[in-house]
Amino acid sequence: MQKINFFLTCVAILSFSSISIYSSNKLSIFERFQKECSLNSRYLKKFVSKKISTDCNENYHHYNSKAFDRYYSYRKTLKKSEIKVGTWNVLKPGNKNSYFKDYKLVADYIQKYQIISITELITNSQDDFAHNLGLIDMNDNSMELIKLIEESGHLSAQQKQKLGTEIRTHSRFMNNNQQKLYRVPGYLKILNELNSRTKKKYWSLILSSRPDGNEERVGTMELVGVIYDSRYARPTNQQYCQKVKGVKTKPYGCYVDFTPPLFKKDFSEYIQRRPFLTAFRSGKFKFNMLASHISFQEKGTKEDRKKFFEDILGDLSEEEKAPFRKSVTTLKKVKRTGEIYLTLQAIRKIINNTSPTMQAFMWSGDWNFEKKDSFWKIPAALEDDEVILIDAPTSLSLKRNMKSGIVDGEEPTKRSSLSKNYDHIFLNGKNRINQRCHTPQVFDFTHFGDFKGIPFEEEFTTSSKLINNFKSNYVLAGTPKEMSPKIILTTSQRSQVEDTKKYFENDLSMKYQITPRKIKIEQDITTTYYRLKDTSAKFNKNYLLNLENIFATQFNKNNNMRIYLKFLSDHLPVMVTCSTK
Repeated sequence: MQKINFFLTCVAILSFSSISIYSSNKLSIFERFQKECSLNSRYLKKFVSKKISTDCNENYHHYNSKAFDRYYSYRKTLKKSEIKVGTWNVLKPGNKNSYFKDYKLVADYIQKYQIISITELITNSQDDFAHNLGLIDMNDNSMELIKLIEESGHLSAQQKQKLGTEIRTHSRFMNNNQQKLYRVPGYLKILNELNSRTKKKYWSLILSSRPDGNEERVGTMELVGVIYDSRYARPTNQQYCQKVKGVKTKPYGCYVDFTPPLFKKDFSEYIQRRPFLTAFRSGKFKFNMLASHISFQEKGTKEDRKKFFEDILGDLSEEEKAPFRKSVTTLKKVKRTGEIYLTLQAIRKIINNTSPTMQAFMWSGDWNFEKKDSFWKIPAALEDDEVILIDAPTSLSLKRNMKSGIVDGEEPTKRSSLSKNYDHIFLNGKNRINQRCHTPQVFDFTHFGDFKGIPFEEEFTTSSKLINNFKSNYVLAGTPKEMSPKIILTTSQRSQVEDTKKYFENDLSMKYQITPRKIKIEQDITTTYYRLKDTSAKFNKNYLLNLENIFATQFNKNNNMRIYLKFLSDHLPVMVTCSTK
């Protein structure tokens, strides 16, 4: 009888939870992110809308994947006549260094586009992933775990009572506060904010299926996503993705591999983050959309430069290589140049293997490479029917450059807060996409609504309210004539910090950490349950102090643009208007 009970206990433990038989630390990057997608799907169904479906595919994750079936209208899209397509590096939403990101303002800018590629997205941290996994596991299996404890022959009656009480207490709190305790990844916070603004939830997100990057070169591995308004855009089969072996799902997106059969040899060592490829249709406008974040790589070596000319440019004649030798004169940009050149080659190879109706191509993102660079003038680099848009600065400088500082609240004579021209949109000439898409623009949010280029035709009514709110709440008026290292906030400024402090103190997902604890059920059998750890002291130290420091940077003339970096991004969104007819 004892042996039978022992056997049943083993079966119960093995079936109890996936957490009980493996650690989240042992999952591969791909497996962990697939699990994150399934947890997000459950969260969205339960707390956002039952109508939101999620596809956790091998090549991409698709949030609100059925929206275009409900809301896309070919007739209305043609009537609209134009859509706005853009790209934005949103600076690691969900990262603890960007905890104070203003998702309402981020969404306010995004909602003016119909399709926008988003770079520098990140997955939940290991701690946040484990936290969410424990939250779901505890909710699903707490009663079964209590039953195992009560039937244990190893635990004393006192231990059983103590553990049972603890598990019931934590489980009850977690179950009642699941929505507040769940740590929503940054990419999903953006989508949730967009869909919270209308009764019909028509915003969707196609996301790369795993964070990508050469960890030794880029540090943080990143995701790429495309957010689209399903009323005016719908994903379509991406013909390159359709050929990926072993994938049976609808080919709406995938990473581009710089290996055979696309290339004759393996060039993957030169790519720090693979670009993510999707395809869309809006009315009569059908196009491929490639998005990438080319790493801001430190200077290469002489060996890297040698490889660039011998390996990457190996098929070119010496005459064709000559302009590159004049362009790539420093080691600082040799890796970026190689990555951009190979991406251009990949685009052309994909086009050549795509049906004529789907050859229009747009490549967008943060390339860390300027349009004025002599590289773009090389015949072997950019072909005659290809164009690079956006030539205005798009990267944020932490220092607002001035001819004269603010004196008695007056505006400076020069007001520049931008540095490099790193964000771009590439168009090829197929299906006249370079004629169909026009009016490139940069949205300079540091000027609160000013544009570089021709402004949007429609008024930013919602945006202006949010911008004014952002300006009054976050950008502190007035600057001391003498900069002091010791910052003393005024009464109104202190009040704003306190209001924000109260908001974040109510964030249960940061106030508590769900942590695993092992229990020995029998002599040779252990299982896991989860309990809440109060982390409010750490929260106060790490976050609220940082919040005050963000406001304090407004008094530092060499650092007063940091507030935009913390609340929005260090890059400006860019866009192009395209005809749907």
